[in-house]
Amino acid sequence: MAFLLRWKVTIVSTLPASFVAAGHDRLPSASAAGPRVAVLGPYIVDVLGRPVSELPPGQGGILLEEIRMTVAGTGGGAAVDLAKLGCAVDCYGAIGADGLGAFLRSQLTSYGVDICGLVEKDGLQTSSTMLPIRANGERPSMHVQGATRALRADDLDVSALAQADALLLGGPEAMPDILGEKGAAVVDGFRETGRPVFADLLHSRPAEMQQELLSMLGRVDWFMPNDEQLRACTGIDDLAAAAAKLIADTGVGTVAVTTGGDGALLVRRGAPPVTVPAFATRVVDTTGCGDSFNSGVITAVLGGCSPEDSVLLGCACGALVASGLGSDAGIVDLPTVLDFMGQEKPEAATRIRAQLLPVDGSPVTQSDGGGAQVPGITAPQLEERRIRLARRARDIAKRGVVLAGAGNISERHEDLVFITRGGLRFESAEPEDICVLTLRGELLCGSRPSSETLLHLGVYQCTEALAVVHTHGRSTVAVGLVEDELPVIHYNILRLGGRVPTVPYFPFGSEELAESVGASMAAGSRSVLLRNHGAVSCGSTLDEAIEFSELTEWLCEVYLSARVLGAPARLNHGDLTEVRRRAAEYGNAAKA
Repeated sequence: MAFLLRWKVTIVSTLPASFVAAGHDRLPSASAAGPRVAVLGPYIVDVLGRPVSELPPGQGGILLEEIRMTVAGTGGGAAVDLAKLGCAVDCYGAIGADGLGAFLRSQLTSYGVDICGLVEKDGLQTSSTMLPIRANGERPSMHVQGATRALRADDLDVSALAQADALLLGGPEAMPDILGEKGAAVVDGFRETGRPVFADLLHSRPAEMQQELLSMLGRVDWFMPNDEQLRACTGIDDLAAAAAKLIADTGVGTVAVTTGGDGALLVRRGAPPVTVPAFATRVVDTTGCGDSFNSGVITAVLGGCSPEDSVLLGCACGALVASGLGSDAGIVDLPTVLDFMGQEKPEAATRIRAQLLPVDGSPVTQSDGGGAQVPGITAPQLEERRIRLARRARDIAKRGVVLAGAGNISERHEDLVFITRGGLRFESAEPEDICVLTLRGELLCGSRPSSETLLHLGVYQCTEALAVVHTHGRSTVAVGLVEDELPVIHYNILRLGGRVPTVPYFPFGSEELAESVGASMAAGSRSVLLRNHGAVSCGSTLDEAIEFSELTEWLCEVYLSARVLGAPARLNHGDLTEVRRRAAEYGNAAKA
């Protein structure tokens, strides 16, 4: 099967009323501008520690350098990496109704991944693994199968699944019902639309349901096992011969088998095998290298790269993940992966970058869909604005305006919007963490913009604001839980437009949230509280938006402190009118 999906750059079409991608009923992820990938597979929590030379006897103990808990598995690990590479990702899998499941949901959401397809299985714990990582990167494991095996084909929202541009079957042998007739019918229905299906395996030696597994591979366009898995599937030691036999016996389109430190082998029907070398890296932990390889391959294939370049991008992703602890280590975004690739293979990196990220040093111009051109900006000007916004993000972190990765900021320059990427910890912000979009949501530079991109664009569409700050401050969240509007307890609320309303709860990144906030700010409010969420402030400059954000947090803190002591006194309309009159007189006197 031949297919080519050009990299999509449109996040939204128009604002605020129609946040709907053409041809889809489902709102595209605001945190990603690439194709939508449905990831069906095991969603696992990994607990990793390193370095472990040996397990202590009895009740002895050892000191480690590092312990982490991460989203992992051929479903979860791939979902995170795909999101980092700029894809919109929908999760489909089974988890437990437990703390581990809550952790999975929270982490996936922080990367802008859609978790609506994760189903909870009562009485079963979320699949999890403990991994003592040896100094050489080897990783013995202790695993609880948990809820993954309980996933049923009937649990899948087929209509939502059908809106994806590609399907990844991660570890189908770990989900017996998906290998059955109903699961096969779901995959058949997806593939009949001409969209690609990718597959990988979870277990080193998949022994269960071998015939069903081979039958499922006949429905797959790209199969991406490791060398041990391929040998187990075929009983053939020579990898090229094993892949060729699998293609002949099952009808699978392409086999890209990873070979550890040697890279990967690409085998296609009617073409000679191609060895793709690995990239040099300092190996810390090999957990998740296969998942990251899969994500790189999928990203490149859907972007129109050749099979060889697609596997090369997969190898680069795998090398980066091996350099840190856990499945989510190493990869920051697609430009960073290409920069890493360029150190060893500059020509390939340039070629792939031109295919996937068609923004170069020339002035940035993008059609607005109606024939007009977005005002241009030179490459030095573009970089200077990214540097400046990254510097301000670090300053904001020092001031405590935004805590950890909970928040985002943006600036508008004519018809361009500069916004922090999703999941960014502001204290470590760099220029490459700043994404550039048009007001219509077309991604021009960077990858994986903030999950609240729709919210920022909605404010710019509805107001004359030139900067937006979104935070999750303790006091603003607390007041938004109990008040429909911040009580007027201090005249400084006039600086925020005289009114700070609380908008109803809507999921983050949703068009409903963007429309609600945009409408409130269009009515004159400079700050808005988000129920069960946080706050948004806007201003004519970034400094002003930050100042308004801090003022909002301060007003909420004062109100909450006063409530502890009693009923806070409130100012009325007449009080505020008098403050305005006095302020005007003071201003006129100062000018005189």
